[in-house]
Amino acid sequence: MKLEPWKTGLAEVSFLKPHEQSIQRIVDKLAENIKKSGRIIHPVIVDASTGLVVDGTHRVEAAKHLKLRYIPVYSVDYLSEKIVLDGWGRILKKPAEFRRLFDEAVKIGFKPCETTAEASVCFFTSSGSASCLSLEEADVHRLYEKISKLESYLSKFDIMYVPEPQLMQALISGGSQLGYRIRLLRKTEVLNLVERGFRLPPKSTRHVVDRRPMFVLCPLEILRSVDAESLFHDWLSRGSWVELGEGVELDRRYDEKVAVFYREDLRNLYPPMVLELLKAVKA
Repeated sequence: MKLEPWKTGLAEVSFLKPHEQSIQRIVDKLAENIKKSGRIIHPVIVDASTGLVVDGTHRVEAAKHLKLRYIPVYSVDYLSEKIVLDGWGRILKKPAEFRRLFDEAVKIGFKPCETTAEASVCFFTSSGSASCLSLEEADVHRLYEKISKLESYLSKFDIMYVPEPQLMQALISGGSQLGYRIRLLRKTEVLNLVERGFRLPPKSTRHVVDRRPMFVLCPLEILRSVDAESLFHDWLSRGSWVELGEGVELDRRYDEKVAVFYREDLRNLYPPMVLELLKAVKA
């Protein structure tokens, strides 16, 4: 199966290849919500040529759980500049002594390093100081397995995720003493891992997708139909796309432009904050 870039349509669930591991409790809850509502709300972001799931791993796993053949997708050219690969900063919400964290990292195989450029993990304090650790591991999959092992230990300190560029600001303003970031991946590394059949730990990547489409509100009966693709095309023809600016707050903050699919006959299905944003754009 091959998709056309920069289009919202349907893809076979079997074609899609998540690059991150899923969290089962999130999959179960999402599958339950989808079954209850009878709809998939937002399209999954996928690479048109490879089926790489850029964003939407848990929706894909929920669709498998519900035995859906198709799922709504926004197909992209992953290597395009319109898709920005970034990362998540981590903040430890509970007090932690850096010396203990350092010793645990050394047990796993990390070593101190001089610069952030060669670091696999960098810890930051709210005062601005940094301590960096590296791993002598050329294989990205094995590297991230060890990073994941360290993060399993750090999870006891209650990790909160923020976009990586906002890490220091969040540390200073949030009152936490310690945060960290992990080594940023390159797109070619992500594609290579998927081709090899590997998945990264959750929150290994953060993608900014230009003009991210949301709220297709696709009924499950369309996805189960033998005429699914033509029915979905007809579904989209009955509404319009409304582009919102950057930095909008919906279920979370979106740094990119967001395009909301809107149908007046489905008005009662949109959250009030979305209707307010649409109203402001149309005014």
